[in-house]
Amino acid sequence: MTNRPSFAAQITAEFVGTGLLLAVIVGSGIVVSRDGTSGIDALFPHAVTIGIGLGVLIHLLRPISGAQFNPAVTLCALASRLLSVRTAAAYITAQIAGGILGAFATDRLFQSDSFTLAINPRAGTDLWLSEVFATTTLLLIIFLLVRDGRVNHLPVAVGGWILAAILFTPSTAFANPAVTLARIFTNSYTGIAPANVTAFIAAQLLAIPLALVLLRLLTKQTPLTRQTKDT
Repeated sequence: MTNRPSFAAQITAEFVGTGLLLAVIVGSGIVVSRDGTSGIDALFPHAVTIGIGLGVLIHLLRPISGAQFNPAVTLCALASRLLSVRTAAAYITAQIAGGILGAFATDRLFQSDSFTLAINPRAGTDLWLSEVFATTTLLLIIFLLVRDGRVNHLPVAVGGWILAAILFTPSTAFANPAVTLARIFTNSYTGIAPANVTAFIAAQLLAIPLALVLLRLLTKQTPLTRQTKDT
């Protein structure tokens, strides 16, 4: 018989996991941009690093908190009655706080000691629609695997999908409100100007009801009926 992780352990896992995820995102972004490359030459190694790093973090922390690291995932779990309101609220708080600290600390590690918010403009209908798509599909992947009891596939599936989505979506698949907020605090390759954050998060939150509807449709089963023949 195994002991269930304490509530404090779960919150700590969400805080640390989201913080480390932002360290991977921000740190890899700074490294590829300093190399002098641009376009796909910079984006590909950045995407691979994030995909692998996210997969490792999910594998490591899933037994403790579920390794959600994403308020959209947490809200979807709440709507599916997989989490209580208290747990969901604590998870989201930990994710946002951990993400901001992770982004800020990593930016300070690589950059000067001065504090500068991001100035990278990220706006446009194509980017907002991209965030709706990327977040919706991410939620579908996670909750279809959870429903089928294939949670051991989450590290590879989620990490692999985010790797791919970074490369094939115009917005590079933020797909996470905590990640989006945190990226205000790095004026680097991965930053997002504060003025553009609201639209990104709105698009990500819009994905939650869309994903829930699609999940309901995809998991709806038809009762078996006896086939009859005309005589």
